Amino acid sequence: MSGEDLVARLLAGPRGRRLAFEAAATAPGGEDLRLAALAPATALDDGSTVTLVAVRGASGGGVPSLDDLRPAGLPPGPAGVVAALARVEVEALASGPDPRPTLAAVVDTARSWQPPEGLDRLLAQPAVRDALAPALAAVLAHPAAASWDAPVQRGAQRLVQHGWADEPPPQPSLRDRADPREVVARWCADLRAAESAAAGRPPAPVSGAWWCRPTAADGALATAGDGPDGVPWALDLVEDHPGDEALHVGAAVVDPEARVVEVRSAAGWAALTAAHPLEVTSSRGYLWSMATGGLPGEAGAGRSRADDRWVVPDVDALADGADGVHLTVLAWLETSGRALPVPGRPGTRTFLGGWDPDATLWLRAALVEQGAPRTWRRDDRDPGRGWRPDGDG
Repeated sequence: MSGEDLVARLLAGPRGRRLAFEAAATAPGGEDLRLAALAPATALDDGSTVTLVAVRGASGGGVPSLDDLRPAGLPPGPAGVVAALARVEVEALASGPDPRPTLAAVVDTARSWQPPEGLDRLLAQPAVRDALAPALAAVLAHPAAASWDAPVQRGAQRLVQHGWADEPPPQPSLRDRADPREVVARWCADLRAAESAAAGRPPAPVSGAWWCRPTAADGALATAGDGPDGVPWALDLVEDHPGDEALHVGAAVVDPEARVVEVRSAAGWAALTAAHPLEVTSSRGYLWSMATGGLPGEAGAGRSRADDRWVVPDVDALADGADGVHLTVLAWLETSGRALPVPGRPGTRTFLGGWDPDATLWLRAALVEQGAPRTWRRDDRDPGRGWRPDGDG
Protein backbone atom coordinates (compact mmCIF):
# COMPACT_ATOMS: atom_id res chain seq x y z
CA MET A 1 0.00 0.00 0.00
CA SER A 2 1.30 3.45 -0.90
CA GLY A 3 1.72 6.22 1.63
CA GLU A 4 -0.91 8.25 -0.21
CA ASP A 5 -3.43 5.42 0.19
CA LEU A 6 -2.78 5.23 3.93
CA VAL A 7 -3.11 9.00 4.34
CA ALA A 8 -6.44 8.94 2.49
CA ARG A 9 -7.69 6.08 4.66
CA LEU A 10 -6.80 7.86 7.89
CA LEU A 11 -8.25 11.18 6.74
CA ALA A 12 -11.57 9.40 6.19
CA GLY A 13 -11.99 9.21 9.97
CA PRO A 14 -12.09 11.79 12.78
CA ARG A 15 -9.06 10.43 14.66
CA GLY A 16 -6.72 10.54 11.67
CA ARG A 17 -7.82 14.10 10.88
CA ARG A 18 -7.38 15.15 14.50
CA LEU A 19 -3.88 13.65 14.58
CA ALA A 20 -2.90 15.66 11.51
CA PHE A 21 -4.32 18.88 12.99
CA GLU A 22 -2.74 18.47 16.43
CA ALA A 23 0.63 17.59 14.90
CA ALA A 24 0.52 20.57 12.53
CA ALA A 25 -0.29 22.89 15.44
CA THR A 26 2.95 21.85 17.18
CA ALA A 27 5.17 22.14 14.10
CA PRO A 28 7.16 25.24 13.09
CA GLY A 29 4.78 27.66 11.41
CA GLY A 30 1.75 26.11 13.11
CA GLU A 31 1.43 28.73 15.83
CA ASP A 32 -1.64 30.35 14.26
CA LEU A 33 -3.54 27.16 13.48
CA ARG A 34 -5.57 26.78 16.67
CA LEU A 35 -6.72 30.41 16.67
CA ALA A 36 -7.57 30.19 12.97
CA ALA A 37 -9.81 27.21 13.74
CA LEU A 38 -11.43 28.60 16.88
CA ALA A 39 -14.29 30.64 15.41
CA PRO A 40 -15.33 28.24 12.61
CA ALA A 41 -15.08 25.23 14.94
CA THR A 42 -17.19 26.91 17.60
CA ALA A 43 -19.80 27.80 14.98
CA LEU A 44 -20.13 24.09 14.16
CA ASP A 45 -20.27 22.92 17.76
CA ASP A 46 -23.62 21.73 19.10
CA GLY A 47 -22.97 23.02 22.61
CA SER A 48 -21.95 19.70 24.16
CA THR A 49 -18.35 20.85 24.59
CA VAL A 50 -16.85 23.84 26.36
CA THR A 51 -14.21 26.14 24.92
CA LEU A 52 -12.18 28.37 27.26
CA VAL A 53 -10.68 31.41 25.60
CA ALA A 54 -8.39 34.15 26.87
CA VAL A 55 -9.98 37.17 25.20
CA ARG A 56 -7.88 40.11 24.11
CA GLY A 57 -9.33 43.55 23.60
CA ALA A 58 -11.48 44.10 20.54
CA SER A 59 -10.72 46.84 18.12
CA GLY A 60 -13.26 49.59 18.58
CA GLY A 61 -13.81 48.91 22.29
CA GLY A 62 -16.83 46.63 21.90
CA VAL A 63 -17.31 43.11 23.13
CA PRO A 64 -14.79 40.95 21.25
CA SER A 65 -15.91 38.00 19.19
CA LEU A 66 -14.03 34.79 18.59
CA ASP A 67 -13.25 36.03 15.12
CA ASP A 68 -11.31 38.90 16.69
CA LEU A 69 -8.77 36.27 17.74
CA ARG A 70 -8.14 35.24 14.14
CA PRO A 71 -4.47 35.84 13.27
CA ALA A 72 -3.76 38.74 10.94
CA GLY A 73 -3.57 37.92 7.28
CA LEU A 74 -5.84 34.87 7.42
CA PRO A 75 -9.33 34.84 5.90
CA PRO A 76 -12.29 33.93 8.12
CA GLY A 77 -13.90 30.51 8.29
CA PRO A 78 -12.51 27.23 6.97
CA ALA A 79 -10.47 29.10 4.37
CA GLY A 80 -8.42 30.57 7.20
CA VAL A 81 -7.65 27.09 8.51
CA VAL A 82 -6.54 25.98 5.05
CA ALA A 83 -4.32 29.06 4.79
CA ALA A 84 -2.84 28.44 8.24
CA LEU A 85 -2.08 24.83 7.33
CA ALA A 86 -0.22 26.05 4.25
CA ARG A 87 2.17 27.96 6.55
CA VAL A 88 3.17 24.86 8.51
CA GLU A 89 6.65 23.45 7.92
CA VAL A 90 5.39 19.88 7.83
CA GLU A 91 8.81 18.42 6.98
CA ALA A 92 9.81 18.91 10.61
CA LEU A 93 7.16 16.41 11.70
CA ALA A 94 8.95 13.56 9.95
CA SER A 95 12.21 14.02 11.83
CA GLY A 96 11.29 15.97 14.95
CA PRO A 97 10.16 14.76 18.38
CA ASP A 98 8.34 11.46 18.79
CA PRO A 99 4.67 11.96 17.81
CA ARG A 100 3.55 9.84 20.76
CA PRO A 101 2.39 12.79 22.94
CA THR A 102 0.29 14.07 20.04
CA LEU A 103 -1.14 10.60 19.46
CA ALA A 104 -1.96 10.29 23.17
CA ALA A 105 -3.77 13.65 23.12
CA VAL A 106 -5.89 12.47 20.19
CA VAL A 107 -6.79 9.24 21.97
CA ASP A 108 -7.76 11.21 25.07
CA THR A 109 -10.21 13.34 23.06
CA ALA A 110 -12.06 10.28 21.71
CA ARG A 111 -15.34 10.56 23.58
CA SER A 112 -17.76 8.20 21.94
CA TRP A 113 -20.74 9.05 24.14
CA GLN A 114 -21.36 12.53 22.74
CA PRO A 115 -21.72 14.25 19.35
CA PRO A 116 -18.56 15.21 17.46
CA GLU A 117 -16.92 18.43 18.62
CA GLY A 118 -17.07 21.46 16.40
CA LEU A 119 -13.39 21.06 15.61
CA ASP A 120 -13.96 17.52 14.35
CA ARG A 121 -16.82 18.74 12.16
CA LEU A 122 -14.57 21.49 10.80
CA LEU A 123 -11.76 19.07 10.00
CA ALA A 124 -14.21 16.86 8.09
CA GLN A 125 -14.98 19.62 5.57
CA PRO A 126 -13.39 18.57 2.26
CA ALA A 127 -11.12 21.58 1.78
CA VAL A 128 -9.77 21.36 5.33
CA ARG A 129 -9.46 17.58 5.21
CA ASP A 130 -7.43 17.75 2.02
CA ALA A 131 -5.17 20.45 3.47
CA LEU A 132 -4.34 18.13 6.39
CA ALA A 133 -2.77 15.51 4.10
CA PRO A 134 0.82 16.86 4.06
CA ALA A 135 0.99 17.02 7.85
CA LEU A 136 -0.40 13.52 8.25
CA ALA A 137 1.99 12.12 5.64
CA ALA A 138 4.90 13.67 7.54
CA VAL A 139 3.77 12.19 10.86
CA LEU A 140 3.48 8.74 9.29
CA ALA A 141 7.01 9.13 7.89
CA HIS A 142 8.45 9.56 11.39
CA PRO A 143 10.48 6.47 12.39
CA ALA A 144 8.40 6.00 15.55
CA ALA A 145 5.23 5.62 13.49
CA ALA A 146 6.58 2.44 11.89
CA SER A 147 5.45 0.56 15.01
CA TRP A 148 1.84 1.67 14.64
CA ASP A 149 1.05 -1.24 12.33
CA ALA A 150 2.89 -3.86 14.39
CA PRO A 151 1.12 -7.09 15.41
CA VAL A 152 0.66 -8.09 19.04
CA GLN A 153 3.97 -8.14 20.93
CA ARG A 154 3.92 -11.72 22.13
CA GLY A 155 7.00 -11.32 24.30
CA ALA A 156 6.00 -8.04 25.96
CA GLN A 157 2.40 -7.55 27.05
CA ARG A 158 1.57 -5.04 29.79
CA LEU A 159 -1.42 -5.13 32.10
CA VAL A 160 -2.42 -1.70 33.40
CA GLN A 161 -5.44 -0.94 35.54
CA HIS A 162 -6.32 2.73 35.80
CA GLY A 163 -7.67 4.25 39.00
CA TRP A 164 -9.51 7.47 39.77
CA ALA A 165 -8.63 10.70 41.52
CA ASP A 166 -10.02 9.54 44.89
CA GLU A 167 -8.52 6.05 44.95
CA PRO A 168 -5.16 4.53 44.06
CA PRO A 169 -4.89 2.35 40.97
CA PRO A 170 -5.05 -1.37 41.78
CA GLN A 171 -2.15 -3.77 41.48
CA PRO A 172 -2.62 -5.62 38.18
CA SER A 173 -2.37 -9.40 38.31
CA LEU A 174 -3.54 -12.38 36.32
CA ARG A 175 -4.03 -14.32 39.52
CA ASP A 176 -7.56 -14.67 40.85
CA ARG A 177 -9.03 -13.12 37.71
CA ALA A 178 -12.16 -14.48 36.12
CA ASP A 179 -11.69 -16.82 33.17
CA PRO A 180 -11.70 -14.58 30.05
CA ARG A 181 -13.89 -17.13 28.27
CA GLU A 182 -16.54 -16.81 30.96
CA VAL A 183 -16.29 -13.01 30.92
CA VAL A 184 -16.94 -12.65 27.20
CA ALA A 185 -19.76 -15.20 27.32
CA ARG A 186 -21.45 -13.33 30.16
CA TRP A 187 -20.96 -9.95 28.46
CA CYS A 188 -22.56 -11.14 25.24
CA ALA A 189 -25.45 -12.69 27.16
CA ASP A 190 -25.98 -9.44 29.06
CA LEU A 191 -25.80 -7.48 25.80
CA ARG A 192 -28.47 -9.69 24.23
CA ALA A 193 -30.65 -9.19 27.30
CA ALA A 194 -30.18 -5.41 27.15
CA GLU A 195 -30.99 -5.41 23.45
CA SER A 196 -34.17 -7.40 24.05
CA ALA A 197 -35.24 -5.11 26.89
CA ALA A 198 -34.66 -1.98 24.78
CA ALA A 199 -36.42 -3.31 21.67
CA GLY A 200 -39.53 -1.37 20.77
CA ARG A 201 -38.82 1.49 23.17
CA PRO A 202 -38.22 4.95 21.72
CA PRO A 203 -34.56 5.91 22.16
CA ALA A 204 -33.85 8.27 25.04
CA PRO A 205 -31.76 11.33 24.10
CA VAL A 206 -29.22 10.63 26.84
CA SER A 207 -25.84 8.98 27.00
CA GLY A 208 -25.46 5.36 28.00
CA ALA A 209 -23.38 2.27 27.27
CA TRP A 210 -21.16 3.17 24.32
CA TRP A 211 -18.29 0.69 24.35
CA CYS A 212 -18.07 -2.07 21.75
CA ARG A 213 -16.38 -4.70 23.89
CA PRO A 214 -16.36 -5.91 27.50
CA THR A 215 -14.42 -3.55 29.76
CA ALA A 216 -12.42 -3.85 32.96
CA ALA A 217 -15.64 -3.22 34.87
CA ASP A 218 -17.00 -6.40 33.31
CA GLY A 219 -13.89 -8.31 34.36
CA ALA A 220 -12.40 -8.29 30.86
CA LEU A 221 -8.69 -8.82 30.40
CA ALA A 222 -6.96 -6.47 27.96
CA THR A 223 -3.25 -5.82 27.55
CA ALA A 224 -1.02 -3.78 25.26
CA GLY A 225 2.64 -3.76 24.29
CA ASP A 226 5.41 -1.17 24.50
CA GLY A 227 6.00 1.78 22.23
CA PRO A 228 9.34 2.09 20.41
CA ASP A 229 10.52 4.25 23.31
CA GLY A 230 10.04 1.32 25.72
CA VAL A 231 7.10 2.97 27.48
CA PRO A 232 3.95 0.81 27.73
CA TRP A 233 1.27 2.02 25.33
CA ALA A 234 -1.43 1.48 27.97
CA LEU A 235 -0.04 4.25 30.19
CA ASP A 236 -1.25 7.05 27.93
CA LEU A 237 -3.01 5.67 24.83
CA VAL A 238 -6.30 5.57 26.72
CA GLU A 239 -9.64 6.97 25.57
CA ASP A 240 -10.80 9.67 28.01
CA HIS A 241 -7.71 9.17 30.18
CA PRO A 242 -8.56 9.41 33.92
CA GLY A 243 -5.35 11.35 34.57
CA ASP A 244 -3.43 8.92 36.77
CA GLU A 245 -0.05 10.22 37.94
CA ALA A 246 1.30 6.76 38.86
CA LEU A 247 0.33 3.32 37.60
CA HIS A 248 1.32 -0.25 38.35
CA VAL A 249 2.27 -2.20 35.25
CA GLY A 250 2.20 -5.98 35.13
CA ALA A 251 4.23 -7.92 32.57
CA ALA A 252 3.21 -11.05 30.68
CA VAL A 253 4.09 -13.07 27.60
CA VAL A 254 1.68 -14.69 25.18
CA ASP A 255 1.42 -18.45 24.91
CA PRO A 256 3.24 -19.40 21.67
CA GLU A 257 0.20 -21.43 20.59
CA ALA A 258 -2.27 -18.59 21.17
CA ARG A 259 -4.43 -17.63 18.19
CA VAL A 260 -4.63 -13.84 17.96
CA VAL A 261 -6.87 -12.15 15.39
CA GLU A 262 -5.18 -9.03 14.02
CA VAL A 263 -7.36 -6.01 13.20
CA ARG A 264 -5.18 -3.73 11.07
CA SER A 265 -7.72 -1.49 9.33
CA ALA A 266 -11.30 -0.26 9.27
CA ALA A 267 -12.03 -2.88 6.62
CA GLY A 268 -10.64 -5.54 8.95
CA TRP A 269 -12.91 -4.39 11.77
CA ALA A 270 -15.95 -4.38 9.49
CA ALA A 271 -15.09 -7.85 8.17
CA LEU A 272 -14.66 -9.22 11.69
CA THR A 273 -18.06 -7.84 12.62
CA ALA A 274 -19.66 -9.25 9.48
CA ALA A 275 -18.32 -12.71 10.29
CA HIS A 276 -19.63 -12.67 13.88
CA PRO A 277 -22.38 -10.01 14.19
CA LEU A 278 -24.18 -9.24 17.43
CA GLU A 279 -27.17 -6.89 17.13
CA VAL A 280 -27.09 -3.77 19.34
CA THR A 281 -29.45 -1.42 17.46
CA SER A 282 -31.89 -0.85 20.31
CA SER A 283 -29.30 -0.60 23.08
CA ARG A 284 -26.57 1.41 21.33
CA GLY A 285 -27.88 2.61 17.97
CA TYR A 286 -29.11 6.04 19.09
CA LEU A 287 -25.92 6.87 20.95
CA TRP A 288 -23.65 5.73 18.14
CA SER A 289 -25.70 7.62 15.58
CA MET A 290 -25.22 10.71 17.74
CA ALA A 291 -21.51 10.03 18.25
CA THR A 292 -20.91 9.76 14.51
CA GLY A 293 -22.91 12.90 13.66
CA GLY A 294 -25.74 11.04 11.96
CA LEU A 295 -28.92 12.09 13.77
CA PRO A 296 -31.52 14.27 12.02
CA GLY A 297 -31.10 17.95 12.76
CA GLU A 298 -27.52 17.74 14.01
CA ALA A 299 -25.21 20.52 12.90
CA GLY A 300 -23.05 19.26 10.09
CA ALA A 301 -24.84 15.90 9.90
CA GLY A 302 -24.78 13.96 6.69
CA ARG A 303 -27.36 11.35 5.80
CA SER A 304 -29.36 10.39 8.87
CA ARG A 305 -28.36 7.06 10.38
CA ALA A 306 -31.31 7.00 12.76
CA ASP A 307 -32.88 4.06 10.90
CA ASP A 308 -29.71 2.01 10.43
CA ARG A 309 -29.10 -1.22 12.26
CA TRP A 310 -25.97 -1.62 14.37
CA VAL A 311 -23.83 -4.64 15.22
CA VAL A 312 -20.61 -5.38 17.11
CA PRO A 313 -18.35 -8.42 16.94
CA ASP A 314 -19.80 -11.33 18.91
CA VAL A 315 -16.72 -11.98 21.03
CA ASP A 316 -18.33 -15.08 22.54
CA ALA A 317 -18.62 -16.64 19.08
CA LEU A 318 -15.12 -15.41 18.23
CA ALA A 319 -13.74 -17.26 21.25
CA ASP A 320 -14.62 -20.57 19.61
CA GLY A 321 -11.72 -20.07 17.20
CA ALA A 322 -9.47 -17.40 18.71
CA ASP A 323 -7.74 -16.59 21.98
CA GLY A 324 -7.51 -12.82 21.54
CA VAL A 325 -8.20 -9.87 19.25
CA HIS A 326 -5.49 -7.24 18.74
CA LEU A 327 -6.17 -3.74 17.39
CA THR A 328 -3.19 -1.94 15.88
CA VAL A 329 -2.59 1.76 16.46
CA LEU A 330 -3.22 2.49 12.78
CA ALA A 331 -6.47 0.50 12.86
CA TRP A 332 -7.64 2.59 15.80
CA LEU A 333 -6.77 5.82 14.00
CA GLU A 334 -8.68 4.74 10.90
CA THR A 335 -11.69 3.12 12.59
CA SER A 336 -12.51 4.86 15.87
CA GLY A 337 -15.50 7.19 15.80
CA ARG A 338 -16.83 6.10 12.39
CA ALA A 339 -20.12 4.51 11.37
CA LEU A 340 -18.75 1.75 9.16
CA PRO A 341 -20.94 -0.21 6.72
CA VAL A 342 -20.90 -3.95 7.41
CA PRO A 343 -20.15 -6.05 4.32
CA GLY A 344 -23.06 -8.18 3.16
CA ARG A 345 -25.58 -6.49 5.48
CA PRO A 346 -27.20 -3.50 3.73
CA GLY A 347 -28.29 -0.73 6.08
CA THR A 348 -26.13 -2.12 8.91
CA ARG A 349 -23.18 -0.36 10.52
CA THR A 350 -20.61 -1.05 13.17
CA PHE A 351 -18.67 1.23 15.52
CA LEU A 352 -15.38 1.06 17.40
CA GLY A 353 -15.43 2.76 20.79
CA GLY A 354 -13.84 1.92 24.12
CA TRP A 355 -11.06 -0.13 22.54
CA ASP A 356 -7.67 1.54 23.02
CA PRO A 357 -4.87 1.52 20.42
CA ASP A 358 -2.66 -1.59 20.47
CA ALA A 359 -4.97 -3.26 23.00
CA THR A 360 -5.57 -6.99 22.82
CA LEU A 361 -8.83 -8.26 24.28
CA TRP A 362 -8.25 -11.78 25.58
CA LEU A 363 -11.05 -14.25 24.92
CA ARG A 364 -9.31 -17.17 26.56
CA ALA A 365 -6.48 -17.62 29.07
CA ALA A 366 -3.37 -17.20 26.91
CA LEU A 367 -0.98 -15.11 29.02
CA VAL A 368 1.84 -16.10 31.36
CA GLU A 369 2.64 -13.53 34.06
CA GLN A 370 6.26 -12.42 34.37
CA GLY A 371 7.37 -11.18 37.79
CA ALA A 372 5.87 -8.52 40.03
CA PRO A 373 4.19 -5.34 38.74
CA ARG A 374 6.37 -2.25 38.36
CA THR A 375 5.27 1.29 39.17
CA TRP A 376 5.53 3.97 36.47
CA ARG A 377 5.10 7.69 37.18
CA ARG A 378 4.48 10.71 35.00
CA ASP A 379 7.72 12.56 34.32
CA ASP A 380 7.30 16.15 33.18
CA ARG A 381 11.07 16.47 32.80
CA ASP A 382 10.85 14.36 29.66
CA PRO A 383 7.61 15.34 27.89
CA GLY A 384 8.49 13.26 24.85
CA ARG A 385 8.62 10.10 26.95
CA GLY A 386 6.09 11.19 29.54
CA TRP A 387 6.53 8.29 31.98
CA ARG A 388 9.40 6.73 33.90
CA PRO A 389 9.53 3.55 36.00
CA ASP A 390 10.52 3.71 39.66
CA GLY A 391 14.24 3.18 40.05
CA ASP A 392 15.08 4.49 36.58
CA GLY A 393 16.97 7.75 36.98
